[in-house]
Amino acid sequence: MATQAVTKSQNIKESDHALIVMPMFHINAQIVSTVTSRINGCQVIVAPKFSASQFWTIVAKYQVTWLSVVPTIINILLKNQNSNQQYEKVKKAVHLEYVRSASFSLPEQLLTDFERRFNVKVQEGYGMTESTTVVSINPLDKPKVGSVGPVVDTDIAIHSSVYGITYKPNQHGEIVIRGPRVLQAYLDPKDNILVDGYFRTGDIGYFDEEGYLYVIGRIKEIINHGGEKVAPAKVEGLFLSFSS
Repeated sequence: MATQAVTKSQNIKESDHALIVMPMFHINAQIVSTVTSRINGCQVIVAPKFSASQFWTIVAKYQVTWLSVVPTIINILLKNQNSNQQYEKVKKAVHLEYVRSASFSLPEQLLTDFERRFNVKVQEGYGMTESTTVVSINPLDKPKVGSVGPVVDTDIAIHSSVYGITYKPNQHGEIVIRGPRVLQAYLDPKDNILVDGYFRTGDIGYFDEEGYLYVIGRIKEIINHGGEKVAPAKVEGLFLSFSS
């Protein structure tokens, strides 16, 4: 079921060449990249580790068409001088179609800068180890910058102490998820991981009118400033919007 969700959301095909730069103990590398690619008959290239200076050489040499990363890697590729110099040398041989970004929110400025600099789409999604893989992701043909996309084969709702569980748009609260591939308990028991049968992600977000999910911060990171709730991710995104 998890691999079907990835295949469906990313339109993975047999001719794809997937590059793995994430640690193999990570659910991202295991399910999203390795298992899904092999089930679909794709080639898989495993890098010993992520190297900014070698990244574009590997992408060009092995005709990589997609890979899954975290926002930190996107930021490094944009700012690393060796990486940018290497890209200029091999860019005519690069056939990278898109980069999938998940794990935590990608600032809008980084997304647009990366797409503009390298002429590669960034597909932002949302998932975690506890959900086995992606639970929402932007369609490649209809993305919304700043969003992590519509729901993929999972039940996602917003929970608040004010209105409980809701699917209504523009209601802010904790993102909660449930479904056959969503964790129900930890080996080492933890309290309050479920609410009304939904797994509590600890992330704050909301849906828009078209069902696209937005992640705006973590519950534990929210700053209370004079009674106003401030999400650090929004502040970071604002800083990144200014040119250096």
